Amino acid sequence: MSALSPDLMYFASRMSGFSTNTFRIETDNQTTATSNSIVSFSLPSNSIINLRSFKTFFRANANVTASAGGRLPPVKDLIERVEVTMGGIVLSQGANFVNVLCEAKNALMGDYSDACLGHKEYIRAKSYTNPTLTYTGTANENDTATYHCIDKFEGFLATADPMLFDTSIVPSMKIRLYLASDNVLSNVPAVILGTASGSFADSAGTATTNGPPLPASGNSTKPKYQLTDIHATIEAINIADMNYENMLASQMSAQGDLEVPYKAYYTFNDTHTGSSKFSVASSSLDRIYLAWRGADYNTVNNPITVGGYKKQGGFIHRSHALTNGAMSATTTLTIDNLVGDAPEVGDFVIAPGIVGSITIASVTSATVYVLNTASTIADNVVITFERDAGVSDYDLGSVLGTNGEKYKGRYFNFSQPVVYGATTEWKAQLQLNGAYMPQFSANIEELYGITRNSIEGGKYAKELTLDQYRKNYCVQVFRLNMPNSEMSRSLTGVDSRATNLAGIVRTDNAVSGSNLMIFCETTEILNISAGRSISVVV
Repeated sequence: MSALSPDLMYFASRMSGFSTNTFRIETDNQTTATSNSIVSFSLPSNSIINLRSFKTFFRANANVTASAGGRLPPVKDLIERVEVTMGGIVLSQGANFVNVLCEAKNALMGDYSDACLGHKEYIRAKSYTNPTLTYTGTANENDTATYHCIDKFEGFLATADPMLFDTSIVPSMKIRLYLASDNVLSNVPAVILGTASGSFADSAGTATTNGPPLPASGNSTKPKYQLTDIHATIEAINIADMNYENMLASQMSAQGDLEVPYKAYYTFNDTHTGSSKFSVASSSLDRIYLAWRGADYNTVNNPITVGGYKKQGGFIHRSHALTNGAMSATTTLTIDNLVGDAPEVGDFVIAPGIVGSITIASVTSATVYVLNTASTIADNVVITFERDAGVSDYDLGSVLGTNGEKYKGRYFNFSQPVVYGATTEWKAQLQLNGAYMPQFSANIEELYGITRNSIEGGKYAKELTLDQYRKNYCVQVFRLNMPNSEMSRSLTGVDSRATNLAGIVRTDNAVSGSNLMIFCETTEILNISAGRSISVVV
């Protein structure tokens, strides 16, 4: 081996006979689905497929129930469980609440959803996927023209190595997607920016649990979602000669079988009252995730404004005009001599005689508007139209990119287990078969430090404030394997098969009744033998 750096060497490697293409896969059972449905796909057989390239496409809407103010979460959160089978044998039964697991990982490592097709942000009034759509009042999100895409699935598809997988040596493969309930949706009473009563992210109620305050004036009609035109795509490759097949056959003959490591997750859902128990038996227990949610997480309500991001209060002048005829306790406003931009739904109306926050509820014509509240205004007075562009909840100039709108659904909001907004110091510690991790009861700052050291590639952790971590992203991770051992396909986690590891999450000063999701990350091995025979080592 040369001692010279590759940066000094002149060389190139070549591989002949390689080709690749992408194929469309139709569903086995249905192309339209609603909550709690199961959608299945059969993967190509006798092919080398790229497991990471599997993508599911569909159109999505929250328009099944009229006037529910339905809003979709990131579309990956509509999948609650991903199951992979081979020849009818469940290879990866998938973690329940995989959507919560995905959001817990996103809370720490950033959202991997595709910004173009993944619908990764909530839509308040104007759609960013299809700007021709503008929603008002309690209108449901309903984009019938746009395909959305889920391009990553936790478990076997995202972590199996090699990712270029030869399906000719295993039984037929199927993927089953279990859709989430309608509780993953949010619903709104209006599209007005802010957290005040009756606004899009109304949180004007009183916080009584560790979850964000409930709305003071919410929408009692609960939304439902529907997926249509469901299909998938996957990349398949071809190698012209038989060298690869001969190599696999030789390896299988020499060592008896082929090993395919992949991640599997076990889920425990508990109402935390000071301690929560879990138990898992695995040949390699790698990480333990703790995700805290409010006691009312399962309540369908307004989206939650992420700490520091825009709320109401930043008014900008859009236009002004004269009233054309007096108004007497009516909602119909007629104007003339408009100067500036045409008023739009949601604009605030300011004029002598107006009391309180009056906004435009609907537009009848270029000169006639309907207000949200009956008002009395004299004829031929100056009337001003203003738009609330919002201000950051931190410094007005914003910090860490908070000069924008960002929301989370209540179902996926992770808040520390103390009364929301309180400054109570709480501590947590794991007990694993009598051993403590860490060796002390850690506060939230220490827990975050342990978490940063535990996630894969900790230096790439998401940038967030401590306030956001407390209120919106409170997830902890405890690593039990060697750092970055996944990159070398090494099983270095705790072998708990002989002892059936019993774990306890203990806390001090935590409010009783918080929802705690515990995810145990393990590495399992798929053994592939001659004659398409398979077995799984958990």
